[in-house]
Amino acid sequence: MKKVISVAAALLLSSSLYAQQGSSGFYVGAGIGVEAMPKEFDNGVGLAIKGGLNLDSVLKNLGLEAELTTSLSSPEIANFSIDITTLGIYGTYTIDLPNSAFKLRPKFGVILPNLADDINTRDLAISGGLAGMYELNSQLDLFVEYVNTSEAMNNYMFGVVVNF
Repeated sequence: MKKVISVAAALLLSSSLYAQQGSSGFYVGAGIGVEAMPKEFDNGVGLAIKGGLNLDSVLKNLGLEAELTTSLSSPEIANFSIDITTLGIYGTYTIDLPNSAFKLRPKFGVILPNLADDINTRDLAISGGLAGMYELNSQLDLFVEYVNTSEAMNNYMFGVVVNF
């Protein structure tokens, strides 16, 4: 787990230096937040690493995003913890709010759940969410995000996105 955090930090630091050279429509980001489970579970804390591409040449504000999430502190039930790792692929649409540094980014796609736990199913599931973005400058955004990752779990994340 320390390797994942170290790689994410190095990626964000190096990408922020590169991002000052111009904008290509590509972005990377990382966030941390709550893995909210049904009430019989204790919630966990998760890390999300994401990368995306703006597809303005296809349709203005359309995008594609991949997101990997993993548990830093696993959700628990009756002293049994579940390490959760998921990989999601989403279509996104950025909604710029007029005269504001805020924008909304809904996303909808598929998720491959249960990559790290003992559950044997690896079926694709429908997933979606909504991010609120605040543009600090042309290369850096802060975000808060809600993602429904399965029927039983929701992620509530906050973090930073670096635009290239």
